Amino acid sequence: EQFPAFQLSELHQQILNLLVQDKPLKDIEASLGQGYAQGVFYNIMRDLRSKFGVQSYHGLVAKVYQMRLDSSLF
Repeated sequence: EQFPAFQLSELHQQILNLLVQDKPLKDIEASLGQGYAQGVFYNIMRDLRSKFGVQSYHGLVAKVYQMRLDSSLF
């Protein structure tokens, strides 16, 4: 199973990079700036979980490592 990083938007890659670094969701949301309302951020997170076929943020990080996408994010 492979999900190439190039199929992810720059924003999705940025968020995954911060998740892999174990940043809290509040910090990730804050790093995106004022342009994203809280609802929008959580919709993006839901979209990422859906793309990777996982239900939790822990599952998302695990899937990134499992698919070896982490090296393409840093």
